[in-house]
Amino acid sequence: MSYKFNRGCWVESWEETRLRAALHENDEVRGASARGNCTNGSPETPMLSIEDKIQMARVLYVQWGRALLEDTGIRGLLQRLERDMGFSHEIMHLLWIDSACARCDAAAPEGSCCSRGLENKYDVVLLLLNLLMGVSLDRGRSREDSCFFLGPQGCRLRVRSLLCIEYLCPELEEAPGWEGLLRIQGATGGELETSFLLCDAVKKRIASV
Repeated sequence: MSYKFNRGCWVESWEETRLRAALHENDEVRGASARGNCTNGSPETPMLSIEDKIQMARVLYVQWGRALLEDTGIRGLLQRLERDMGFSHEIMHLLWIDSACARCDAAAPEGSCCSRGLENKYDVVLLLLNLLMGVSLDRGRSREDSCFFLGPQGCRLRVRSLLCIEYLCPELEEAPGWEGLLRIQGATGGELETSFLLCDAVKKRIASV
């Protein structure tokens, strides 16, 4: 497999608006916000580096982690997401999707579809959700040609973007057949819905101050 879909796209994310307002008084976050390291072609739209987004997520976790984990609604969604992710991973394993991606990443000269720049699809809230689920964001990039979060054993994140959950390269779209694709869609649909509800609940909780 050699198909690659992603190249450093700029995505307008929530931290550019509400998050900056909620954390404006924090020196660490204010410094990160001032260091937009690239744009989508317009000097008015700076994009935070992934390192700055991680820093902002950590600040949010320190300030809000306990309150978010103690919130009954958010805690329930985190538990629901655990179940939904488990089901998605089970289906991907049964249909050999995970192993096929691993073989492609190891064999293709240019690596897998988890290419450099894919990390730009992640906003601060998704990173915060990973911290809430016990993921360490301490490691740096493993390979220069790959996504910041791609490690030797695959993705180091638990809560992933819609693109990472839904995307299949053309070869993998054909491999499982229609029945397999329906099983994948059914499994990932729950993960996507719960992720969306959880992101929305966390944003509203933080923005309520």
